[in-house]
Amino acid sequence: MPIPTIHVGCTHFAHGRLQAQLNSKGLNPVACVDINLTAAREAVTSLEGDVPDYLADHIYTTITEAKKNMTRRHVLSTPQRPSMPN
Repeated sequence: MPIPTIHVGCTHFAHGRLQAQLNSKGLNPVACVDINLTAAREAVTSLEGDVPDYLADHIYTTITEAKKNMTRRHVLSTPQRPSMPN
């Protein structure tokens, strides 16, 4: 089952990383974070392959905002860090 991710950055070098995530079988970008929403939406629409229909509508300016706006089916759990032995 693919791991849902929030991808940071949608343009320039980050655009290539986002395309690589979409091409992989183990990661599923469910939202993106970028400070330039207009450019980010344009970049997402230019992606190739199996791009989720909702991705262009799930672009936010902060990670906090992206996490708050995720629907239940896209819930992201924060992995717990292993505790260090005393």
